[in-house]
Amino acid sequence: MEFISPEDFLEIRFASILTDFDRKIVCELYQPLIGHSALAVYFTLWSEHERYLDVFTHDHLFAVMQINAGAFTKAKAALEAVGLLKTYYKKENEIRYFIYELYAPKTPYEFFDDALFSGLLNKYLGEKEARRLSTYFQDEEKPQDYRDITASFIEVFNPNFDDPAFKLGQKNDAKGRVVGKATVSFDFNVFFNEIKDKGALQQSALSQPQLTEIERIAMLYGIDEESMANLVLHAYHPEAVKEERVDFYRLGTLCREETKYKNVWKSQKGANAMPTSSAAIAEKIKLMEESSPKDYLRFKQNNTIPTKPDLVLIDDISSKLGLTNPVINALVDYVLEVNKNILSRALTEKIGASLAREQITTAIDAMNYLRKIHNSGRRSAKTVTPEPEIAPVPETVPNSKPDADFASLMDKYKKKNEEGK
Repeated sequence: MEFISPEDFLEIRFASILTDFDRKIVCELYQPLIGHSALAVYFTLWSEHERYLDVFTHDHLFAVMQINAGAFTKAKAALEAVGLLKTYYKKENEIRYFIYELYAPKTPYEFFDDALFSGLLNKYLGEKEARRLSTYFQDEEKPQDYRDITASFIEVFNPNFDDPAFKLGQKNDAKGRVVGKATVSFDFNVFFNEIKDKGALQQSALSQPQLTEIERIAMLYGIDEESMANLVLHAYHPEAVKEERVDFYRLGTLCREETKYKNVWKSQKGANAMPTSSAAIAEKIKLMEESSPKDYLRFKQNNTIPTKPDLVLIDDISSKLGLTNPVINALVDYVLEVNKNILSRALTEKIGASLAREQITTAIDAMNYLRKIHNSGRRSAKTVTPEPEIAPVPETVPNSKPDADFASLMDKYKKKNEEGK
């Protein structure tokens, strides 16, 4: 994820033909999934493309929308996740350049035929309202007791396909309708292909709530789809009723065992020190956003394997409070920082509940909130040393170098990522 500055240049492109009917689809079907801010970004990019074909800065876009870089980045990510937008980035001679490519939404049929999209719509609007929308977009009934007397192409034009005109094979550069692919962090196609290769069970054997929990656990421990498929098979009991066939307690235990002996880079001593420079904080936020809580905790304790109680704690935080992985990472980071590197269950659950009530979903928002309550506690104790808020960092990251310890951590982290590709 690249942080965006108002001075960064952008260009808007259409990957597909977009129509007025697409506006209705995005507004009616996609808005409940992505929210009004992402909807506004999509329509604004659409409008700006029609007005401007040249390059301009994000500052213009932010002024038009009355939005800041953080809110724009969050809205943009939602559009990317559902396949309405692709972002391309390039940096040359210290000039940062973004290309935003707009894609058409799915047709109503494709939308409701996709279990992921229709499932989210059911979740956010309720089954009754989702069904009403499906009815709203349904096809009109074909005429009954009527005979189809429509003229055919051949009848009207009588084409001679031996004519050289039909064999030119001209290159077609015309733009068509292109629907972007939704980005999902856990690829169930790979997961089920692995299960199918084992010949153990059918896809229909697992319910949607079970699949959601499987995805949550996989992302929590940083386990890939193939490995997760094998672990699920070991925790699967075919004789039980459908909703109880997966023993999630055993699955969690297997996941902890699976990740116990994974090869992870060795960090330098002191790599878990809190960076102080703005660039280092930006890198740390990126690490929180991209790492599973299992891996992040391991990074924090110098590549030492997290203990079972700590892993059970972050699992409980994830399942009971519904916190996202980046927020869990920020929470773990904060508790270790203020509690002398002790991950206390009572303190972690108490602060985690506050984050859940605030409905915080990103690492930077979590860090700002935790910094705020920390400062508040210090003021109540009559300590007058304020700490800076972190929010401005992603919007304009200075060219300062990160702390040596944290730079070492990031180098190791990037090397690990490159080896895994």
